[in-house]
Amino acid sequence: MKLAARLGLLALVVHLAVSAQTLEQAEALWHARDFVSANLAFRALVAQSPDRLEYKVLWGRMFMDHGDRDDLGNADDLFKEVLKVDKSNSGALLGLALMAADAYDGGAEKLARAAIEANPKLVEAQELIARLALEDNNDSKAADEARKALAIAPNSVVAKAILADRKSTRLNSSHLGI
Repeated sequence: MKLAARLGLLALVVHLAVSAQTLEQAEALWHARDFVSANLAFRALVAQSPDRLEYKVLWGRMFMDHGDRDDLGNADDLFKEVLKVDKSNSGALLGLALMAADAYDGGAEKLARAAIEANPKLVEAQELIARLALEDNNDSKAADEARKALAIAPNSVVAKAILADRKSTRLNSSHLGI
């Protein structure tokens, strides 16, 4: 009986270790730009644990990173699938916001704000709002939003870059007499 209990415990530990290793493997393959293998790893993860919404969000982000039309459609589908289960999933909302921003869709800011509402510490969403304001030539709003990002994450490179860009633009404008 003791042997059966030990074997059962060992099987559980191995199962948990394989799951964690598979997520690490999927992310490592993604970051190594081996999208075919990463896709297979994420597919296996989601099949193994369909209730782990973060796997679907990460898989969607991987599709966004690859970025061809079919992959963007897959990312969109995954984010929407997550939102059907959890309508305030900040990762899925951010994914859709990033896709909308890349497509110059006016709904990007609304989605990013919904992501922040769901997770007030989601600095990437706050950075996106700052970037969108900068792209709209609304420098004061961009600075305000960048400062909010820095309040969340004081080392935010994106927020610092936005503030530095504003400062550089002001310096160049005053130097040129504009």
